[in-house]
Amino acid sequence: MPVRLQENMRNIITKLVSSFLVRIQLILSGTIFSLIALIFLLLSTLVSVGQASSAEIDLSPMEKQWLKEHSVIRLAPDPNFAPIEWFTLEGQFKGISADYVALIEQKLGIKFEVVHADSWSIVMDMARNRQVDLLAAAATSPQREEFVFFCSWKID
Repeated sequence: MPVRLQENMRNIITKLVSSFLVRIQLILSGTIFSLIALIFLLLSTLVSVGQASSAEIDLSPMEKQWLKEHSVIRLAPDPNFAPIEWFTLEGQFKGISADYVALIEQKLGIKFEVVHADSWSIVMDMARNRQVDLLAAAATSPQREEFVFFCSWKID
């Protein structure tokens, strides 16, 4: 990922993290034109949903432009990882990850395209093959680090 693009995404992510008052680990990977993976480890929770939804995110013009140019961000959740994330029998994305994603959509004024896969291994294959841009919840592993760049931020 070019340095400038990576800086824009880091700035956006840092502002999101600060606004949600959470401790999360984000995973970034990408090509020149798109965010390939932004992965939230949901090992902690929001201090308060009310606080999270009332916080403003002050994005720079460049960060706003990046989001405008990347209006479709494909999200592939683990279909069977309740209570973190799963799909209902009707195909609805549910869980803690879904709540985080909804907050991010609200704060950034974007909409994620949720991609349904039948298993976590299929989700990983899709990420490896750049068929999805975002994984809602995943843990760091040496195998994943081959195709995903992990970045950590901690807000105390």
